[in-house]
Amino acid sequence: MRNPVPPAMVTKGNPKSVKGIADVMRADIRTSMPNPVNEGIVPFHVRKVPERHGAWRHISAGTECVSCQTTPSHGFTAAHRRETPDRIVAGTADTGIVWLTETIEAQRNGNAVAAVRLPPQESMRDQRAYAVRALTGGSCGEAAARYLAFLATPDAESAHARFGSVNASAQDLTLKPIP
Repeated sequence: MRNPVPPAMVTKGNPKSVKGIADVMRADIRTSMPNPVNEGIVPFHVRKVPERHGAWRHISAGTECVSCQTTPSHGFTAAHRRETPDRIVAGTADTGIVWLTETIEAQRNGNAVAAVRLPPQESMRDQRAYAVRALTGGSCGEAAARYLAFLATPDAESAHARFGSVNASAQDLTLKPIP
Protein backbone atom coordinates (compact mmCIF):
# COMPACT_ATOMS: atom_id res chain seq x y z
CA MET A 1 0.00 0.00 0.00
CA ARG A 2 1.44 3.35 -0.92
CA ASN A 3 1.18 6.17 1.56
CA PRO A 4 -1.37 8.94 1.24
CA VAL A 5 -0.17 12.42 0.49
CA PRO A 6 0.58 13.97 3.87
CA PRO A 7 -1.19 17.29 4.14
CA ALA A 8 -0.22 20.44 5.89
CA MET A 9 -2.38 20.89 8.98
CA VAL A 10 -3.53 24.49 9.34
CA THR A 11 -6.05 26.54 11.30
CA LYS A 12 -9.59 25.96 10.05
CA GLY A 13 -10.18 28.33 7.15
CA ASN A 14 -6.43 28.46 6.39
CA PRO A 15 -6.07 32.17 7.28
CA LYS A 16 -2.39 32.24 6.24
CA SER A 17 -3.17 30.66 2.82
CA VAL A 18 -0.68 27.82 3.20
CA LYS A 19 -0.59 25.94 -0.11
CA GLY A 20 2.72 24.09 -0.12
CA ILE A 21 6.21 23.59 1.22
CA ALA A 22 7.43 26.93 -0.14
CA ASP A 23 5.08 28.65 2.31
CA VAL A 24 7.16 27.51 5.30
CA MET A 25 9.88 29.86 4.01
CA ARG A 26 7.60 32.88 4.43
CA ALA A 27 8.50 35.20 7.31
CA ASP A 28 4.93 35.10 8.66
CA ILE A 29 4.65 31.29 8.88
CA ARG A 30 5.43 29.37 12.08
CA THR A 31 5.73 25.59 11.87
CA SER A 32 5.27 22.69 14.22
CA MET A 33 7.09 19.81 12.59
CA PRO A 34 7.62 16.19 13.62
CA ASN A 35 11.07 15.76 15.12
CA PRO A 36 13.72 14.13 12.93
CA VAL A 37 15.06 11.96 15.74
CA ASN A 38 12.21 9.47 16.28
CA GLU A 39 9.08 10.41 14.32
CA GLY A 40 8.35 7.89 11.56
CA ILE A 41 6.90 10.41 9.08
CA VAL A 42 10.17 12.38 8.89
CA PRO A 43 12.35 10.10 6.74
CA PHE A 44 9.47 9.35 4.38
CA HIS A 45 8.23 12.86 3.77
CA VAL A 46 8.82 15.66 6.25
CA ARG A 47 12.53 15.85 5.50
CA LYS A 48 12.67 14.76 1.84
CA VAL A 49 10.13 17.19 0.43
CA PRO A 50 11.52 20.31 2.15
CA GLU A 51 15.04 19.24 1.14
CA ARG A 52 13.89 18.90 -2.47
CA HIS A 53 12.44 22.41 -2.34
CA GLY A 54 15.27 24.03 -0.39
CA ALA A 55 13.29 24.51 2.82
CA TRP A 56 14.72 21.89 5.22
CA ARG A 57 17.66 24.02 6.33
CA HIS A 58 15.24 26.92 6.90
CA ILE A 59 13.04 24.71 9.13
CA SER A 60 15.76 22.82 11.00
CA ALA A 61 18.55 25.42 11.14
CA GLY A 62 20.86 22.41 10.98
CA THR A 63 19.45 20.98 14.23
CA GLU A 64 18.06 17.49 14.83
CA CYS A 65 16.30 17.36 18.16
CA VAL A 66 13.15 16.34 20.03
CA SER A 67 10.78 19.00 21.35
CA CYS A 68 12.96 21.97 20.51
CA GLN A 69 12.68 25.36 18.87
CA THR A 70 15.08 25.47 15.88
CA THR A 71 14.40 29.12 14.98
CA PRO A 72 11.95 31.72 16.31
CA SER A 73 9.44 30.50 13.68
CA HIS A 74 10.09 26.75 13.56
CA GLY A 75 10.11 23.95 16.06
CA PHE A 76 10.14 20.18 16.30
CA THR A 77 7.68 18.28 18.45
CA ALA A 78 8.05 15.29 20.75
CA ALA A 79 4.74 13.73 19.60
CA HIS A 80 3.49 15.70 16.60
CA ARG A 81 0.06 14.11 16.34
CA ARG A 82 -0.84 15.76 19.64
CA GLU A 83 1.37 18.83 19.74
CA THR A 84 0.82 20.12 16.20
CA PRO A 85 -2.97 20.55 16.50
CA ASP A 86 -2.55 21.99 20.00
CA ARG A 87 0.00 24.53 18.74
CA ILE A 88 -2.14 25.47 15.74
CA VAL A 89 -5.26 25.95 17.89
CA ALA A 90 -3.25 27.94 20.47
CA GLY A 91 -1.94 30.20 17.70
CA THR A 92 1.74 29.38 18.31
CA ALA A 93 2.07 27.56 14.96
CA ASP A 94 0.44 28.13 11.58
CA THR A 95 1.15 24.78 9.96
CA GLY A 96 2.73 21.36 10.33
CA ILE A 97 3.13 18.27 8.17
CA VAL A 98 1.08 15.31 9.43
CA TRP A 99 -0.70 12.29 8.00
CA LEU A 100 -4.27 12.99 6.86
CA THR A 101 -5.61 10.63 9.54
CA GLU A 102 -4.05 12.86 12.20
CA THR A 103 -5.91 15.89 10.92
CA ILE A 104 -9.13 13.88 10.86
CA GLU A 105 -8.53 12.73 14.45
CA ALA A 106 -7.76 16.29 15.58
CA GLN A 107 -11.06 17.41 14.02
CA ARG A 108 -12.91 14.55 15.77
CA ASN A 109 -11.43 15.84 19.02
CA GLY A 110 -12.97 19.24 18.34
CA ASN A 111 -9.82 21.05 17.15
CA ALA A 112 -10.45 23.86 14.65
CA VAL A 113 -7.92 22.58 12.12
CA ALA A 114 -8.01 21.68 8.44
CA ALA A 115 -5.89 19.74 5.97
CA VAL A 116 -4.28 21.38 2.96
CA ARG A 117 -3.35 18.75 0.41
CA LEU A 118 0.14 19.39 -0.88
CA PRO A 119 0.67 19.78 -4.64
CA PRO A 120 1.54 16.59 -6.55
CA GLN A 121 5.20 17.56 -6.96
CA GLU A 122 5.45 17.67 -3.16
CA SER A 123 3.62 14.43 -2.44
CA MET A 124 6.23 11.72 -3.19
CA ARG A 125 3.27 9.36 -2.99
CA ASP A 126 4.67 6.97 -5.61
CA GLN A 127 8.09 6.85 -3.98
CA ARG A 128 7.09 5.52 -0.56
CA ALA A 129 5.49 2.34 0.68
CA TYR A 130 4.37 0.79 3.92
CA ALA A 131 6.10 -2.28 5.26
CA VAL A 132 4.35 -4.69 7.58
CA ARG A 133 5.70 -7.80 9.18
CA ALA A 134 4.41 -10.52 11.46
CA LEU A 135 6.62 -10.91 14.50
CA THR A 136 8.47 -14.18 14.67
CA GLY A 137 7.79 -16.23 17.73
CA GLY A 138 4.57 -14.40 18.50
CA SER A 139 1.57 -16.19 19.94
CA CYS A 140 -0.78 -15.02 17.17
CA GLY A 141 1.01 -16.25 14.05
CA GLU A 142 -2.16 -17.50 12.39
CA ALA A 143 -4.00 -14.22 13.00
CA ALA A 144 -0.99 -12.28 11.70
CA ALA A 145 -0.96 -14.37 8.50
CA ARG A 146 -4.69 -13.68 7.99
CA TYR A 147 -4.11 -9.95 8.51
CA LEU A 148 -1.25 -9.89 6.00
CA ALA A 149 -3.48 -11.70 3.50
CA PHE A 150 -6.30 -9.20 4.17
CA LEU A 151 -4.02 -6.27 3.30
CA ALA A 152 -3.90 -7.54 -0.31
CA THR A 153 -7.70 -7.54 -0.74
CA PRO A 154 -9.91 -4.99 -2.48
CA ASP A 155 -11.59 -4.27 0.88
CA ALA A 156 -8.26 -3.24 2.39
CA GLU A 157 -7.36 -1.15 -0.67
CA SER A 158 -10.74 0.58 -0.46
CA ALA A 159 -10.28 1.35 3.23
CA HIS A 160 -6.85 2.86 2.60
CA ALA A 161 -8.10 4.83 -0.43
CA ARG A 162 -10.62 6.67 1.77
CA PHE A 163 -7.60 8.34 3.40
CA GLY A 164 -5.81 9.17 0.16
CA SER A 165 -3.59 6.12 -0.28
CA VAL A 166 -2.69 5.12 -3.81
CA ASN A 167 -3.74 1.60 -4.75
CA ALA A 168 -0.85 -0.82 -4.58
CA SER A 169 0.24 -2.82 -7.59
CA ALA A 170 0.15 -6.61 -7.57
CA GLN A 171 3.93 -6.52 -7.08
CA ASP A 172 3.54 -4.19 -4.09
CA LEU A 173 1.12 -6.64 -2.50
CA THR A 174 3.35 -9.69 -2.96
CA LEU A 175 4.68 -10.83 0.39
CA LYS A 176 8.44 -10.45 0.55
CA PRO A 177 10.90 -11.13 3.34
CA ILE A 178 11.94 -8.17 5.44
CA PRO A 179 15.50 -8.44 6.69
